[in-house]
Amino acid sequence: MAVRRRWVLIAFGVVILIVFIGIGAIIAVTAWFQQNLQVDTRSAGDAEREFATVRQEFEGRAPLLEMRDGRPEFTAEHDKPAVATRLETLHVLAWDADKERLARFSLPFWLIRMKSEPFRVSAYASGFDDRIAVRAEDIEKYGPGIILDVKPPSGNHVLLWVR
Repeated sequence: MAVRRRWVLIAFGVVILIVFIGIGAIIAVTAWFQQNLQVDTRSAGDAEREFATVRQEFEGRAPLLEMRDGRPEFTAEHDKPAVATRLETLHVLAWDADKERLARFSLPFWLIRMKSEPFRVSAYASGFDDRIAVRAEDIEKYGPGIILDVKPPSGNHVLLWVR
């Protein structure tokens, strides 16, 4: 009977440990998102200046992807070799025209490298189900620069770039 009681206490202790680890993981993920996601209310002009600042940084170089006839396609930059640079961060800048909110998000590039399957970029908003597969290797081959700059007729705007 004493052996059985000891196993119940051990199992209870393991369950408590797992609960605390889970709570710690939730707190860590929440803190990470708070550090890497920023949403501000901005005027359309202020938002456009932010987009222009990023575009100016990579001026003279076409994005890796562009929308042609409402479909995502690789640009000629896809085949051009870039200077070997270790990419550190994927940045996202998104403008919601209806709510006049500008969101910024940064993601460490090592997380992108961990994904073995390609990313599927599609144009669902335009009614097409055409997709293009983009791998981390494609982005690394392209090097630092704008990955995608999309401004649909709705007035929203999304810009992805890597450094």
